[in-house]
Amino acid sequence: MRSYKEFYAICNKNGFTKEEVVLQFTDQRTNSLTALNDDEFRRLMVWMQQFNKIPPGNEIRRKMFMITKQMYAGKTNKELAQILDGWCRKQKYKKPLMLHNVAELGVICTIYEDKVLGDFLTNLNK
Repeated sequence: MRSYKEFYAICNKNGFTKEEVVLQFTDQRTNSLTALNDDEFRRLMVWMQQFNKIPPGNEIRRKMFMITKQMYAGKTNKELAQILDGWCRKQKYKKPLMLHNVAELGVICTIYEDKVLGDFLTNLNK
């Protein structure tokens, strides 16, 4: 018998939607948990465990979060996370911050620091 409670707890903890996780796991084949057979669901849950601990690249994520906090003073951490995830989903890899591996994080952090923060600082001086 499947238990979806842990799946949704990990998704909520990391700000993932069910659809984006299942699409990523199945290589865009489906976004439905019920479309997975029992073995696929078991492997999905094993794969999801990587998001249930401190992920590699967390220092890079923290840096991006601090940059966002500078630009959006007064926002709650949840609002900042939504802003950052929204930006990440519009970039090359089209996925939320916590789903990026270390190599991807290096790329998006450089873009975020140079372009987004750079533009923000330039607009402050106008």
